[in-house]
Amino acid sequence: MPYNSYSQAEKQRICELISKGHSAKQVSEDLEIPIANIYRWKSLYDHGVSLEFHASPGRKRVLSSDEENFLAESLDQNPELSNEDLAALVDYKIAPRTISDYLHRRDPPFVRKLPSDEEPIDESKALVEGKKFLNTVRRYNNSIRIYQDESFVYDNERPRLGTC
Repeated sequence: MPYNSYSQAEKQRICELISKGHSAKQVSEDLEIPIANIYRWKSLYDHGVSLEFHASPGRKRVLSSDEENFLAESLDQNPELSNEDLAALVDYKIAPRTISDYLHRRDPPFVRKLPSDEEPIDESKALVEGKKFLNTVRRYNNSIRIYQDESFVYDNERPRLGTC
């Protein structure tokens, strides 16, 4: 069944028809509107609630927009920050994996800046980058360094638990 959106005026007219004595079943059949919708609109109409479409509130965000902006600004200033580091900046309100989800929801979506393939990397810079990576891995205890995929390398996230 296709989704139909009814205006507030149409809903109000239907409620007034029922108030004047027409049966909900007859109105439903004549206008081809599900009877459950008519009863819901009538109930709202009787209680004085607006009949306008309201998006369901859903689950509230854990981070405020200020905190999301703070994460993005922190990452712009220091692109080497891992998701674990970013989660620590917001007192671990959300899991490190969720950091990526928040950053991808932004408009425009955030994309981690990776070194360009065209840019030549000299040996000293490669050694510095390798040491940074090694220090990042060393921060995690041995029991969580075992992982099945290369998520740590590609996502800059804490390795997923797994077995060898």
